[in-house]
Amino acid sequence: MRKTLSVAAAALGISLAAASLGEPNDGTTPPSDGASAGLLQGCGDVPEAVALLGALRGREAGITRYLQAIDRREEDLRSAEARLRERLEELRGLRDVQRRARIDAETAVQADIAQLVAVYDGMRPRDAAAIMGDLPPEFAAEILMRLNPAASARIIASVEPRQAAILTTYMGARRAHQR
Repeated sequence: MRKTLSVAAAALGISLAAASLGEPNDGTTPPSDGASAGLLQGCGDVPEAVALLGALRGREAGITRYLQAIDRREEDLRSAEARLRERLEELRGLRDVQRRARIDAETAVQADIAQLVAVYDGMRPRDAAAIMGDLPPEFAAEILMRLNPAASARIIASVEPRQAAILTTYMGARRAHQR
């Protein structure tokens, strides 16, 4: 009989749990609403049924809290994702500004070098060689590489041999780097 009573209490508890979802109870008192009370009618004196109902309600309350915590975390994640997207767009804008500034600076440098090339192209080779001897070798090599080859050769021929070797080394390294 005790075994039959336990099985009945378990079945009743499951039925009660299904019927009373959302009704918190600490498990020490029988349910107070009509639907659950009707399910426990006549079983309120069976401690196993009351205990099972209380355990199921406790689990339900725990699951509800867990789901609420998940909902809060999801909201936090959505908020963080929105902030990250905003920051990403801000960084992309800054990257574009920097890219444009770099391109503008490179364009200005190229224009300056083109102007210098035109100046050196119009000079006599001996005068250009005297000035290039005082320039940093990498800068002088850049100018020589942009001059037409005949003018560049005349200028290099007018430079001291040691300086000519340094300039041609820079020119060769620059050409190798371009490939």
